[in-house]
Amino acid sequence: MTPRPLTLMLAAALLGSTLAAPAAADGFAEKPRTDQPDAHHWPTTVLPEITTRIRLSSTDVNRLVCSEDIRDLTFSQEKGIEVRIVGKNAFIKFTAVRQGNRTLYSETPSEFFVVCGQSVYNLVSIPEQIPAQVVQLSSGQGERVRQNLALFEGLPLERKALRLIREAYADAPAASYLVRPLRRDLDLFAELELRLVREILVEGEGLRLRELVARLRPGQPGLRLKEQMFLRTELVDNPVAVAVEELLLQPGETTRIFVVEIKPQGEEWSRWTAQPRGGLP
Repeated sequence: MTPRPLTLMLAAALLGSTLAAPAAADGFAEKPRTDQPDAHHWPTTVLPEITTRIRLSSTDVNRLVCSEDIRDLTFSQEKGIEVRIVGKNAFIKFTAVRQGNRTLYSETPSEFFVVCGQSVYNLVSIPEQIPAQVVQLSSGQGERVRQNLALFEGLPLERKALRLIREAYADAPAASYLVRPLRRDLDLFAELELRLVREILVEGEGLRLRELVARLRPGQPGLRLKEQMFLRTELVDNPVAVAVEELLLQPGETTRIFVVEIKPQGEEWSRWTAQPRGGLP
Protein backbone atom coordinates (compact mmCIF):
# COMPACT_ATOMS: atom_id res chain seq x y z
CA MET A 1 0.00 0.00 0.00
CA THR A 2 1.45 3.38 -1.01
CA PRO A 3 1.47 5.89 1.87
CA ARG A 4 -0.50 9.06 1.34
CA PRO A 5 1.56 12.28 1.16
CA LEU A 6 1.89 14.30 4.32
CA THR A 7 1.18 18.00 4.57
CA LEU A 8 3.52 19.82 6.90
CA MET A 9 3.51 23.12 8.74
CA LEU A 10 6.58 24.38 10.59
CA ALA A 11 5.94 26.49 13.66
CA ALA A 12 6.42 30.20 13.13
CA ALA A 13 9.33 30.29 15.58
CA LEU A 14 11.46 28.49 13.00
CA LEU A 15 10.75 30.94 10.22
CA GLY A 16 12.24 34.12 11.68
CA SER A 17 15.58 35.32 10.42
CA THR A 18 18.51 36.12 12.69
CA LEU A 19 20.19 39.52 12.62
CA ALA A 20 23.97 39.34 12.36
CA ALA A 21 25.99 41.07 15.07
CA PRO A 22 28.36 43.84 13.91
CA ALA A 23 31.97 42.74 14.17
CA ALA A 24 34.52 44.44 16.40
CA ALA A 25 38.14 43.93 17.33
CA ASP A 26 39.64 41.84 20.15
CA GLY A 27 37.12 39.00 19.90
CA PHE A 28 34.16 41.11 21.03
CA ALA A 29 31.06 42.46 19.31
CA GLU A 30 28.34 44.94 20.16
CA LYS A 31 25.04 43.55 21.35
CA PRO A 32 22.60 43.41 18.40
CA ARG A 33 19.10 44.84 18.43
CA THR A 34 17.55 41.40 18.85
CA ASP A 35 18.18 38.49 21.21
CA GLN A 36 16.40 36.03 18.93
CA PRO A 37 18.43 32.79 18.58
CA ASP A 38 18.91 31.20 15.21
CA ALA A 39 16.89 28.22 14.03
CA HIS A 40 19.59 25.61 14.66
CA HIS A 41 19.33 23.41 17.70
CA TRP A 42 22.61 22.80 19.53
CA PRO A 43 22.83 20.00 22.10
CA THR A 44 21.62 20.96 25.56
CA THR A 45 22.40 17.52 27.00
CA VAL A 46 26.05 16.40 26.98
CA LEU A 47 27.81 13.13 27.83
CA PRO A 48 31.02 12.57 29.83
CA GLU A 49 34.40 11.98 28.16
CA ILE A 50 33.19 13.39 24.82
CA THR A 51 34.30 16.80 23.62
CA THR A 52 31.03 18.63 22.93
CA ARG A 53 30.50 22.03 21.32
CA ILE A 54 27.73 24.02 22.99
CA ARG A 55 26.30 27.52 22.68
CA LEU A 56 26.34 29.78 25.71
CA SER A 57 24.99 33.28 26.13
CA SER A 58 27.68 35.97 26.04
CA THR A 59 25.29 38.48 27.60
CA ASP A 60 23.51 36.56 30.39
CA VAL A 61 24.26 33.98 33.08
CA ASN A 62 24.34 30.37 31.84
CA ARG A 63 23.71 27.27 33.93
CA LEU A 64 25.21 23.77 33.93
CA VAL A 65 23.13 21.13 35.74
CA CYS A 66 24.34 17.72 36.95
CA SER A 67 22.56 14.87 38.74
CA GLU A 68 25.35 14.90 41.36
CA ASP A 69 27.35 17.68 43.01
CA ILE A 70 29.77 19.47 40.70
CA ARG A 71 33.18 19.00 42.33
CA ASP A 72 35.32 21.17 40.07
CA LEU A 73 35.21 23.34 36.94
CA THR A 74 38.46 24.24 35.17
CA PHE A 75 38.76 26.97 32.52
CA SER A 76 41.09 29.71 31.26
CA GLN A 77 40.53 32.56 33.68
CA GLU A 78 42.37 35.06 31.45
CA LYS A 79 39.43 34.92 29.01
CA GLY A 80 37.26 36.95 31.35
CA ILE A 81 34.87 34.28 32.61
CA GLU A 82 33.12 34.22 35.98
CA VAL A 83 32.08 30.84 37.42
CA ARG A 84 30.15 29.97 40.56
CA ILE A 85 29.45 26.39 41.71
CA VAL A 86 26.45 25.71 43.96
CA GLY A 87 25.84 22.01 44.61
CA LYS A 88 24.58 20.39 41.39
CA ASN A 89 24.68 23.68 39.47
CA ALA A 90 27.42 25.79 37.93
CA PHE A 91 26.76 29.34 36.73
CA ILE A 92 28.88 30.82 33.94
CA LYS A 93 29.07 34.49 32.93
CA PHE A 94 31.26 36.01 30.22
CA THR A 95 32.60 39.40 31.27
CA ALA A 96 31.59 42.31 29.02
CA VAL A 97 34.00 45.11 28.08
CA ARG A 98 33.18 48.80 27.85
CA GLN A 99 34.70 50.62 24.87
CA GLY A 100 33.69 54.27 24.83
CA ASN A 101 29.90 54.34 24.89
CA ARG A 102 29.64 50.74 23.65
CA THR A 103 29.40 47.46 25.53
CA LEU A 104 31.26 44.63 23.82
CA TYR A 105 30.54 40.94 24.44
CA SER A 106 32.88 37.96 24.07
CA GLU A 107 33.02 35.96 20.84
CA THR A 108 36.02 33.85 21.87
CA PRO A 109 35.41 30.07 22.24
CA SER A 110 36.32 28.72 25.68
CA GLU A 111 36.96 25.21 26.94
CA PHE A 112 35.54 23.93 30.23
CA PHE A 113 36.41 20.71 32.09
CA VAL A 114 33.66 19.87 34.56
CA VAL A 115 34.00 17.18 37.24
CA CYS A 116 30.52 15.97 38.18
CA GLY A 117 30.36 12.97 40.53
CA GLN A 118 32.85 10.49 39.06
CA SER A 119 32.57 11.81 35.49
CA VAL A 120 34.49 14.47 33.56
CA TYR A 121 32.81 16.59 30.86
CA ASN A 122 34.76 18.46 28.19
CA LEU A 123 32.76 21.42 26.84
CA VAL A 124 33.83 23.81 24.10
CA SER A 125 31.57 26.84 24.47
CA ILE A 126 30.72 29.18 21.63
CA PRO A 127 29.56 32.50 23.16
CA GLU A 128 26.74 34.11 21.22
CA GLN A 129 24.33 36.96 21.89
CA ILE A 130 21.39 34.74 22.78
CA PRO A 131 19.30 34.26 25.94
CA ALA A 132 20.77 32.37 28.91
CA GLN A 133 21.34 28.67 28.22
CA VAL A 134 20.82 25.62 30.44
CA VAL A 135 23.03 22.61 29.68
CA GLN A 136 22.35 19.22 31.27
CA LEU A 137 25.35 17.03 32.16
CA SER A 138 23.92 13.57 31.53
CA SER A 139 25.10 10.55 33.51
CA GLY A 140 22.41 8.12 32.35
CA GLN A 141 20.99 6.79 29.09
CA GLY A 142 24.48 7.36 27.72
CA GLU A 143 24.41 5.05 24.72
CA ARG A 144 20.93 6.14 23.58
CA VAL A 145 21.86 9.79 23.86
CA ARG A 146 25.13 9.19 22.00
CA GLN A 147 23.30 7.45 19.15
CA ASN A 148 20.66 10.18 18.94
CA LEU A 149 23.27 12.93 18.82
CA ALA A 150 25.02 11.08 15.98
CA LEU A 151 21.75 10.64 14.06
CA PHE A 152 20.91 14.35 14.16
CA GLU A 153 24.42 15.81 14.04
CA GLY A 154 24.66 18.92 11.89
CA LEU A 155 20.93 19.16 11.13
CA PRO A 156 18.97 22.38 11.76
CA LEU A 157 15.93 22.06 13.97
CA GLU A 158 13.37 21.98 11.14
CA ARG A 159 15.17 19.07 9.43
CA LYS A 160 15.32 17.19 12.73
CA ALA A 161 11.55 17.58 13.04
CA LEU A 162 11.05 16.41 9.44
CA ARG A 163 13.20 13.35 10.00
CA LEU A 164 11.32 12.40 13.15
CA ILE A 165 7.95 12.80 11.43
CA ARG A 166 8.98 10.71 8.43
CA GLU A 167 10.28 7.91 10.64
CA ALA A 168 7.08 7.90 12.70
CA TYR A 169 4.91 7.95 9.54
CA ALA A 170 6.79 4.96 8.15
CA ASP A 171 6.55 3.21 11.56
CA ALA A 172 10.34 2.98 11.56
CA PRO A 173 11.65 4.96 14.57
CA ALA A 174 15.34 4.53 15.39
CA ALA A 175 16.18 1.95 18.03
CA SER A 176 17.68 4.66 20.26
CA TYR A 177 14.34 6.52 20.58
CA LEU A 178 11.99 5.91 23.49
CA VAL A 179 8.60 4.85 22.11
CA ARG A 180 5.56 4.96 24.41
CA PRO A 181 2.39 3.29 23.14
CA LEU A 182 -0.64 5.19 24.46
CA ARG A 183 -4.41 4.89 24.24
CA ARG A 184 -6.01 8.15 25.32
CA ASP A 185 -9.19 9.63 23.96
CA LEU A 186 -9.15 13.44 23.90
CA ASP A 187 -12.35 15.48 23.91
CA LEU A 188 -11.04 18.63 22.21
CA PHE A 189 -13.21 19.11 19.12
CA ALA A 190 -16.98 19.03 18.57
CA GLU A 191 -16.57 17.48 15.10
CA LEU A 192 -13.71 15.05 15.76
CA GLU A 193 -12.96 11.98 17.81
CA LEU A 194 -9.27 12.25 18.65
CA ARG A 195 -7.01 9.61 20.15
CA LEU A 196 -3.39 9.95 21.30
CA VAL A 197 -1.77 6.66 20.23
CA ARG A 198 1.95 7.08 20.98
CA GLU A 199 4.83 9.33 21.93
CA ILE A 200 8.37 9.15 20.58
CA LEU A 201 11.07 10.75 22.73
CA VAL A 202 14.55 11.61 21.47
CA GLU A 203 16.87 11.91 24.46
CA GLY A 204 19.81 14.23 24.00
CA GLU A 205 17.99 16.28 21.36
CA GLY A 206 15.07 17.27 23.59
CA LEU A 207 12.49 16.31 20.95
CA ARG A 208 9.09 14.68 21.45
CA LEU A 209 6.65 13.53 18.77
CA ARG A 210 3.00 12.88 19.55
CA GLU A 211 1.00 10.79 17.11
CA LEU A 212 -2.79 11.11 17.07
CA VAL A 213 -5.57 9.51 15.06
CA ALA A 214 -8.68 11.51 14.16
CA ARG A 215 -12.07 10.49 12.78
CA LEU A 216 -15.35 12.36 12.32
CA ARG A 217 -17.98 12.02 15.00
CA PRO A 218 -21.14 10.17 13.95
CA GLY A 219 -23.41 12.30 11.77
CA GLN A 220 -20.68 14.77 10.82
CA PRO A 221 -20.19 15.57 7.11
CA GLY A 222 -16.76 15.82 5.50
CA LEU A 223 -14.37 18.25 7.18
CA ARG A 224 -11.23 19.99 5.95
CA LEU A 225 -8.62 19.98 8.69
CA LYS A 226 -5.98 22.64 9.32
CA GLU A 227 -2.60 22.00 10.90
CA GLN A 228 -3.13 24.94 13.27
CA MET A 229 -6.02 23.04 14.89
CA PHE A 230 -3.51 20.79 16.64
CA LEU A 231 -1.30 23.51 18.11
CA ARG A 232 -3.37 23.52 21.28
CA THR A 233 -1.88 23.78 24.75
CA GLU A 234 -3.65 20.54 25.69
CA LEU A 235 -1.43 18.74 23.17
CA VAL A 236 1.82 20.65 22.96
CA ASP A 237 3.86 23.20 24.95
CA ASN A 238 6.66 24.22 22.61
CA PRO A 239 5.70 23.21 19.02
CA VAL A 240 8.17 22.83 16.19
CA ALA A 241 6.13 21.20 13.41
CA VAL A 242 2.75 19.64 12.62
CA ALA A 243 2.03 17.14 9.85
CA VAL A 244 -1.41 15.81 8.81
CA GLU A 245 -1.78 12.66 6.70
CA GLU A 246 -5.02 13.74 4.99
CA LEU A 247 -6.48 17.22 5.32
CA LEU A 248 -9.88 16.38 3.78
CA LEU A 249 -11.50 13.93 6.17
CA GLN A 250 -14.58 12.02 5.02
CA PRO A 251 -17.10 10.03 7.12
CA GLY A 252 -15.73 6.58 7.99
CA GLU A 253 -12.10 7.58 7.33
CA THR A 254 -9.27 8.20 9.77
CA THR A 255 -6.20 10.38 9.49
CA ARG A 256 -2.91 10.48 11.38
CA ILE A 257 -1.53 13.68 12.93
CA PHE A 258 2.06 14.19 14.04
CA VAL A 259 2.98 17.01 16.42
CA VAL A 260 6.65 17.64 17.23
CA GLU A 261 7.80 19.80 20.09
CA ILE A 262 11.14 20.70 21.64
CA LYS A 263 11.86 20.65 25.36
CA PRO A 264 11.32 24.15 26.82
CA GLN A 265 14.48 25.98 27.86
CA GLY A 266 15.49 25.07 31.40
CA GLU A 267 12.95 22.25 31.82
CA GLU A 268 14.40 19.02 33.19
CA TRP A 269 13.95 15.98 30.94
CA SER A 270 12.35 13.87 33.69
CA ARG A 271 9.75 16.54 34.48
CA TRP A 272 9.05 17.36 30.82
CA THR A 273 8.34 13.73 29.95
CA ALA A 274 6.31 13.00 33.09
CA GLN A 275 2.68 11.94 32.72
CA PRO A 276 -0.01 13.13 32.96
CA ARG A 277 0.71 16.52 31.42
CA GLY A 278 -1.23 19.64 30.48
CA GLY A 279 -4.80 18.90 29.43
CA LEU A 280 -4.15 15.22 28.67
CA PRO A 281 -6.26 12.80 30.70
